[in-house]
Amino acid sequence: MIKNRDLANMIIISLLADMYSIWPKKVDFDYEHITKDDKFKDHVSQVSEIFDDTIDWLESNGYIIINQLGGSSSVYHNSFHGVVLTEKSLFILNGIPEGLAKSLGDTVIETAKDIGKETSKSAVSELIGSFIGHATRALLS
Repeated sequence: MIKNRDLANMIIISLLADMYSIWPKKVDFDYEHITKDDKFKDHVSQVSEIFDDTIDWLESNGYIIINQLGGSSSVYHNSFHGVVLTEKSLFILNGIPEGLAKSLGDTVIETAKDIGKETSKSAVSELIGSFIGHATRALLS
C-alpha cells in the first residue's frame, strides 16, 4: 500500500497538470477522473478515500477555486465542477525555479506523465516541495 501522502502528491500533480495545460478553461472532475488513468489502477480504493480531502486541501490553501460541488453526501463531494487554478497557482506554475530550465508548470506536466513509476515518486515529492516552497517565498516577498 502506498502512503497517503505519496498518493495525494500524485493526485495533486495530475490535477495541476490537467488544469495548467488547459488554463484558463475551467475543468470538471471526480475521483474517477484520476482512477481511470492506468497510473492509479492499483490504488483505486485508496484514491476514493483521500480524493475529496486532497481537493479540499488544495482549495483551502488557495491553489484552486471550485465553483460547485457535486455528489449527494455531505462528507464526500465526489465531483467538482468549474475548477480553475488561482492566480497564486498560475504565478507559481509559470515561474522558473532555480535549477530548472523550464517553468514549474511544464515540469509538472512532464512529471504527471511518469506518475506511478517507481522512479517518479521522489520526483513527485520534490516537485510538490518546489510548488509549496515557491508559494511560500512568493507570499513572504
